Amino acid sequence: TVNQMYSAMGTLNYERYRDSFCATDIAAPDFPTSVQFADQNRAENDAKGKIVVPSMDVEVTGDRATVTAHWHRENTESDKQKTQLKLVGVDGEWKVCGR
Repeated sequence: TVNQMYSAMGTLNYERYRDSFCATDIAAPDFPTSVQFADQNRAENDAKGKIVVPSMDVEVTGDRATVTAHWHRENTESDKQKTQLKLVGVDGEWKVCGR
C-alpha cells in the first residue's frame, strides 16, 4: 500500500493514490483534489525526480500497522527523508489512515 501510494505520486495516478487511503482520510478537508495532487507532484517530479523508497520499517499489530518509509527523490539522493504512516486493515486491504 505504501509503495503503491509513492508510485502513484511518481506517475501522477490520482486514482491509485486515493485508493491507498481510508475513507476518513479521503473525506478530510485537506485531502488533495486530483488537480492539487497533479500540480504538486508534477512540480516535485520535474524539479527533483520521482520518489525512490529503498526501504521501509513495518510493525504490524492485528489490523493496524506503522510503516516508516525511508525515501528520497531521484535527483536528490543525498536528501534522505523518513515518513511514518499509520495503516489500518479495511476489508482485507491495508489503507493509510490517520496521516
